[in-house]
Amino acid sequence: MALDTATLYTSITLADFAGAAVLGVFVVALRHRTGEITTSLWLWASALLSIALGTLLLGMRGSIPDDISIGLANALCIIGAGLRPNAIAVFFGRRTLYWLPLVMASAWTALYFVPDFRASVAARVVFVNGFFLVTALVMAWICFRRNTEGLLTGRLLGATMLLEAAGFTIFIAYHLNAGYTDFLQSFNTHIMTVFLAILLITMIVGTALIAAMALERIQDRFRAQALQDDLTGLANRRAFLAQAAERLESRTDRNAMYTVILLDIDRFETIVDRFGGPMGDAILKLLGHFCKKSISPDAVAGRVSGEDIAIFTLDLSRDAAGLLADRIGRQLTVQMSEVSAHKLEVTLSAGVFTGRASTPVDRALELAGKCLSDAKSEGRRRMVYIDDTAEGKKRSLLRGAFATNRKTAA
Repeated sequence: MALDTATLYTSITLADFAGAAVLGVFVVALRHRTGEITTSLWLWASALLSIALGTLLLGMRGSIPDDISIGLANALCIIGAGLRPNAIAVFFGRRTLYWLPLVMASAWTALYFVPDFRASVAARVVFVNGFFLVTALVMAWICFRRNTEGLLTGRLLGATMLLEAAGFTIFIAYHLNAGYTDFLQSFNTHIMTVFLAILLITMIVGTALIAAMALERIQDRFRAQALQDDLTGLANRRAFLAQAAERLESRTDRNAMYTVILLDIDRFETIVDRFGGPMGDAILKLLGHFCKKSISPDAVAGRVSGEDIAIFTLDLSRDAAGLLADRIGRQLTVQMSEVSAHKLEVTLSAGVFTGRASTPVDRALELAGKCLSDAKSEGRRRMVYIDDTAEGKKRSLLRGAFATNRKTAA
């Protein structure tokens, strides 16, 4: 098949129709899709369909009235061009401008019936293709700047849109310099061949990438869910240890200090026996919420077993760790007392390890667990800690909701 403008133009029209149909089937068949994925894909499919109808009518110029082959056809292309950035905006949770394609199509229609505008090939080319150029740049900007998940397919789509924008730039510049009095005069030129080839490539690749973005996001969410505790939303044990180790390894100073706090709900089994499993789940969920809210962005919180929740944080002293555990315990006690009309008192005990980066995180968690066992053996609202960064005698003090004891490292 010869790579001429007629073949390329027909291929673009067929590719748009096929892309719209394939995306429609893809959306219906896609499992585990979310609302933003569904809306985004339907918008992109609608954009392809609108552009396909427009290019179909443009290709019939000469056999149907100009008001349809030029006026209506370009209005449909403009609507399709305006829907695509909205599809990307929805996908990445950005602000949408659904009114923009309708406004631009209305503006085109109004200008089309102005004789001087309709008679100027350059003016028509700049308006329609200029809008395509702007929307391509907007899509590229969203894909690069608002892709907070770091989706590879999103960055590739951004690059594809930059290629498309380059094609429209070349096409507009050529028509501004050529001074054609009839658009068909440029149809069989080499510039038109290059332009249509770029459009065909970007249309096909762009459609494939919007679908690939949906799959990549779903895959990433499954991967995240595999490392997340379903009840509390915190990291599970495997993820907690991995994330904590990663943060620790990022520190070049092997004498850098870090802390692991292990929290446990006092008499949890008694609470579950008395108030039922749903109450136990609610308490754990609330505890997870307070832990997540109380830690710094570079800290890690995870449910490491049963009702045990661990917190890993860098550069936190033993005293500061005690204050953090105390604050979380107070919040949980007050909140549960209020929601139960003061019928239920929920308290925490804690084991705390403070040490150097040379101590592996799993070992620190093990030592924090031993401290927690000692704390629970002494009663409720107890905290026992190991400070592996300082020397000194054992001492005990009472702070807030916790009676605190120090022990030597095992």
